[in-house]
Amino acid sequence: MNKRKKIFASLSLIALMIFSVSCETFDNYVRRGIRGENLYELEVFGEDLSKNIKVVELSGFNIEDYKNDRVQYYIKRYQGSWRPWMQKILDNSQIYLPYVKKIFKEKGVPEDLCYLPIIESDFNPQAVSHAGAAGLWQFMPRTGAIYKLNVNYWVDDRFDPERSTPAAAEHLLRLNKNFKSWMLALIAYNAGGGRISKAIKKVKSNNFWVLVEADALPKETDDYIPKYIAALMIAKNPEKFGFKINKPNIIFPQGDIVYVDDAVDLNIIANMIDVNPADIKALNPHLSRQVTPPGMLRYPLRVPQGKEEVFYSTFGKIPQNERVTFRRHEVRMNETLSHLSSFYKVPISAILQINKMRSANSLKVGQMVMIPIQGLDNAKQVDMNQYEEAKKKARDGRFVHFQSLPKPDYDYKDIMYHVRDGDTLWIIARKFSVDMSEIKAWNEIKGDTLSIGTELFLRIPINK
Repeated sequence: MNKRKKIFASLSLIALMIFSVSCETFDNYVRRGIRGENLYELEVFGEDLSKNIKVVELSGFNIEDYKNDRVQYYIKRYQGSWRPWMQKILDNSQIYLPYVKKIFKEKGVPEDLCYLPIIESDFNPQAVSHAGAAGLWQFMPRTGAIYKLNVNYWVDDRFDPERSTPAAAEHLLRLNKNFKSWMLALIAYNAGGGRISKAIKKVKSNNFWVLVEADALPKETDDYIPKYIAALMIAKNPEKFGFKINKPNIIFPQGDIVYVDDAVDLNIIANMIDVNPADIKALNPHLSRQVTPPGMLRYPLRVPQGKEEVFYSTFGKIPQNERVTFRRHEVRMNETLSHLSSFYKVPISAILQINKMRSANSLKVGQMVMIPIQGLDNAKQVDMNQYEEAKKKARDGRFVHFQSLPKPDYDYKDIMYHVRDGDTLWIIARKFSVDMSEIKAWNEIKGDTLSIGTELFLRIPINK
């Protein structure tokens, strides 16, 4: 029996060690990446070419080598039903392409790869995928962290072309170094280096078309290259394919730098200096909330060229205590937008708008909500203890009303119920064997909608 226990203990220790290694902390993962370790491939294919693997195209990237019927298919799609979408992408690209070309040239990345955001993000620096990839180059948080792209509530460096473009160049260079091929670097950018290494080992070839024919790649990656080649051919010769070259209002990162104290809505600044809000957002796409970060002194903000003087003569002259600023509020149990609106003295509609919420019922515990507040002084004086006091006072007031109502003619007990996701007045009334009208009267509810977390006072029949 003791022998069994010893064996079991040894096995448990081994399992724990394996588990500890597999559950690598995010910080350690980032540190390994910064040290230059290979985190993308199961093995580095290019450094040890097997004699059994047929090796081709271990040099540059030439679109002429990849023209085929599938490329022609996508060209026709771009010219056909996808035309409005493609024209918009081409217009977006004119804002950022000059900067991308400059960085890629400095880093030694082929110029043709500058057009990769066409199929990655539509050349929209604030694009976010369902998987959480973000920015022109669609970096996932982990990969972005390796290249020191910071992400917080107010600022996301993945949205900033000035920070994410050099990171994308470094990432492509690393993949090219691993696979000794820009083409393989491209498909590894899409599918992940580990998956491409596996496919090459399985098929015993690093030729893209051989990998496709062997069905060794994900379907999305099979079409990734033809779609990209088609988009690249059009982007380099738009007029030849029937598209326009529309000159943009601004070119990133050209513009004047002005300095802002504390949080300011970009739309307010745009209106005051008489420019299109879209132009300021295009110059500052890293401001993910379209608000400068709070608590900052002399935060640098780009405005269109020639607008620096106008900024300081308009917005710059507004006293700080009259400016609109923002407070970040973490939603707690039982809080509703009505609570926040009442305490901060801000209309519910303003909170909905700034947080891009569709309805007042979308609050969740732990969610961060921005509260627009008139005046920096007011924002700094907000006290969370005071807030809790105000909430308790409101609850006590409702409870006094509840207690003052006529007693029912059945045995009962008083409870406080917290509205959950999916609850309606009808569901709660049915659950506790009371009438909807009673719940509304007890809690002074006028409408029929409930917010998640709302506290309801109920008199529950004991014998039912």
